Amino acid sequence: MAESDECLGVCIEGRQLFYAVSHPDRPAHLSHIGSIDFSFSLDGVLHEEEGRSFDILKRSIDQLVETHKPETLRFLVPARYECWSTFPRLVHETADEREDHLNMLMNGRPRSELETTWNTLSNREFRLMMIRERRISDRLRELTNRVPGTEFVSEFELARQWHHHSSERGEFLILCARERTLSVTSSLLGTLRGATWMPLERTGDLPFLWQWYGKELSWMNGFHDQIYVCGSHALEVSDRLTATIGSGTHLHIFNTLEEMQVHAHETTYGFPLESAFPAILLSQHPQPVESGP
Repeated sequence: MAESDECLGVCIEGRQLFYAVSHPDRPAHLSHIGSIDFSFSLDGVLHEEEGRSFDILKRSIDQLVETHKPETLRFLVPARYECWSTFPRLVHETADEREDHLNMLMNGRPRSELETTWNTLSNREFRLMMIRERRISDRLRELTNRVPGTEFVSEFELARQWHHHSSERGEFLILCARERTLSVTSSLLGTLRGATWMPLERTGDLPFLWQWYGKELSWMNGFHDQIYVCGSHALEVSDRLTATIGSGTHLHIFNTLEEMQVHAHETTYGFPLESAFPAILLSQHPQPVESGP
């Protein structure tokens, strides 16, 4: 299969897969934006050891790869497949303590079954750890094995992608409002300040959950110039959040190409663009960000 320089961004939600394709020679321009509908929910497909649903999803991704022949594929890993936790830097730098904390956090799961990555925070005394089961990573690799240059992106990494893609250089929140989860990521001048995700069965629970999580995570209620919201429940969450945090912060829903700062030949789509936003953002080739004085 001959490869191109195209980048394919993919995300899954509910019964749909969303994808976008871009080329590095045309920054912020999309050659394709689309969705694939399934007759079943994709929520638990990565947990299946063997199953028809997984095979159907893989064939769909293989077809996208065959059609667009991307050099790079970026796949958004839904937050529900990961655990995010903040640790003091000293814990991170001390192997025994790091493994003891991981063991407690994962309730004694064998270390051989887990993968971890550590992320720098704006507060240098802490680190954000992402934990994923190896079997989930194996399933992800199996889904996308037709493209060697594949990246698996956590939802909190959308903030860094947005910083590179856009002109946003201030303090902002990105919320990914899915069917049963809400991820919240804070960025400070291009650096991750904090991230968490919470189960959200009903958007009516958001005021309570925001207050409860905010007691432990002070950055959630810290100052932010902008709040950006994407996902299938973006409109509902935005309405609830406005009432919860007040009107002092500009709130944006990623439901238009203009809000996403991208261009495409088509301007109307048969699906909500706010659900496709992660795929659209991941399809963009990040540009270097100039540091301020």
